[in-house]
Amino acid sequence: MALDDYGFYFELAGRAGYQGPNDPSGEYFTSKDLEQSLTREIIQNSMDARSESQETVIVEFDLREMRTDEIPGIAGLRVAATQALEASQDLQGKKYLSDALAAARQEVVPVLRVGDSGTKGLTGSESKHDPHRPLSTLTRSTGASSNEGDRGGSFGIGSAVGPLASRMRTVAYVSKREGDPDVVYAAMSRLASFVDGAGEWRLGTGYFTRLSRDDDFEYLRNPEPLGDFPVRTENGTDVYIFDYREAGRSAGLVDVKRAAVENFLVAIHRGRLIVKGRSENGDWTLDRETLGPTIDSDEELVRTTRPFYRAITESSPVIKTLRHIGECQLFVHVDDALEKKLGTQVMRKPLMKVQTLPHAIHVPYAAVFICEDEKGNKLLRDIEPPTHDKWNNQGPRSNKPAVDEIKRFIREELQRIIPQKLGQTATIKGLAKFLPIDLGTTNDGTNGTGARRSREPGGEKETPVRLGRPEKYGPLDWRTQGAVSLPVVRQGNPEGEDAGAAGGAPSRSHPTKGGGTGGSAAGSGQGGSGDGDVPASAGNGRIRIPARSVKFRSFADGQDGYSTIVLTALEDVTGDLELMAMGAANREDFKVAIEDAAVKTDDGLVPVSARESVLEDIMLQRDEQLRIRIKLGHGAQYRLGVKNG
Repeated sequence: MALDDYGFYFELAGRAGYQGPNDPSGEYFTSKDLEQSLTREIIQNSMDARSESQETVIVEFDLREMRTDEIPGIAGLRVAATQALEASQDLQGKKYLSDALAAARQEVVPVLRVGDSGTKGLTGSESKHDPHRPLSTLTRSTGASSNEGDRGGSFGIGSAVGPLASRMRTVAYVSKREGDPDVVYAAMSRLASFVDGAGEWRLGTGYFTRLSRDDDFEYLRNPEPLGDFPVRTENGTDVYIFDYREAGRSAGLVDVKRAAVENFLVAIHRGRLIVKGRSENGDWTLDRETLGPTIDSDEELVRTTRPFYRAITESSPVIKTLRHIGECQLFVHVDDALEKKLGTQVMRKPLMKVQTLPHAIHVPYAAVFICEDEKGNKLLRDIEPPTHDKWNNQGPRSNKPAVDEIKRFIREELQRIIPQKLGQTATIKGLAKFLPIDLGTTNDGTNGTGARRSREPGGEKETPVRLGRPEKYGPLDWRTQGAVSLPVVRQGNPEGEDAGAAGGAPSRSHPTKGGGTGGSAAGSGQGGSGDGDVPASAGNGRIRIPARSVKFRSFADGQDGYSTIVLTALEDVTGDLELMAMGAANREDFKVAIEDAAVKTDDGLVPVSARESVLEDIMLQRDEQLRIRIKLGHGAQYRLGVKNG
């Protein structure tokens, strides 16, 4: 069939209402990064269409320039865009039509091809009598989704992101389907209602089809190659986005690569998905082998994704069968070097991140929850919104019992796992005010000081990071039945530079020379070392690093007497770092004896020179982070701080 018998067909409006230039379905993505949305939706469609004979789906993002005259039906599209712009008058969104017309009139435009392999292709017929199969659903439907495979959600909203990413508002699909020797070409353009040359109103969405046939749709078969893009020869689908909006924003499609890692981390790690990028700035591949190095080489991915990657690669999963969704897995990574907790990524069978759930647990961690059970996958798919970024626990498309059960399971496992991994170093809410771990309660539920004990789930928390000199707190008297770790910091003369500490997490309580393990204990927030006028020196003419120059935290590693301290430089610093133990019974602070010290690196431990309570010759640049493993004398573990200069 001759190509000139095909073109974009815009249906007569009849009594239909005016279709404006704003695409309602596209509004789902306006609050999200376009490349994030595009990457999520297209890769998810490919994962859903995976062939039963294939374990791995490959998705390639290929950005090239292409002559607009090589786009099938471009002449008719230019006419329709001109008429739609004229009919829009001064409506909101008119600029979209102006941009579309300008793009269609250009000689050359950037085109993004997203092609997959290992998939079934767009199966089914394009006929109006077969609207529920993938070919018709993706290319023509609104508010519908094929039910084949593990497709996500019940709305065909994902097809909106393609035209949204196209300045021409036009997308083409080239697909070779299982069981069909032909390659099918489909395209659609979303403009706005217009008056044609015969004075008839037509709808704003056009479909590329055989124009001489007026009773049904008939898509082009075995098309010529588009530009210099590769010809489709194996089963799968190519999506062409004409005049790609983000073409000049991120060199080398780096934002697409980040979006693929952030949203399909587990699928890539498990070998279910390979993502490739190709542009004039070079090629890249994301697979099981390159995933880790890719994350480590990208500063943004190190911050947002590496902790989750460590969770799935370094921890054994908790496996449990839940009543509503069946079997699920939970991976938990606890990291004393994290600046904050990152929450729990949740996903189902396609292994795409749906959302990140927060929990009231303030120890730094990252966790991954996965449900691949067929029962759970179907239930969770049905309660996702069109953008597949939440499991609803309220509203018409929701299942509150199932979502609550998932959240409860995650919370309870975090509460069980985190204290074990931190060597029982966590303390209850209120540590920021230096309250002891357990004061006992009065009849009114308080601890006698007016502070009510935390009833919050996940109430065990890490101490917050503290910077520089501590704040002043008043006297606090209390009694306890057992050994405790009460951090008491002294604020001397407010005018001077008195001793202090830069944060730190309390370790397990141990008897020390300064106090016993039970009975009465008292401490005052008004004590201190009284060395406010002493210069910043560690003795023998050596320079001491002051507490105000670093952020500091400490954690007990376990039962072996070792602790880890985490230093982050607030400025370039060099010198000796003097540590002190804090809050041991009646003692306000006292020196510790460091027996062994080493810097933790990816390659192992590097010894650090230590003398009494001083780590010698520490060198840090601003914002650099150092993790040091130390062993204290007598095998004891204390709440540690930095001695002020």
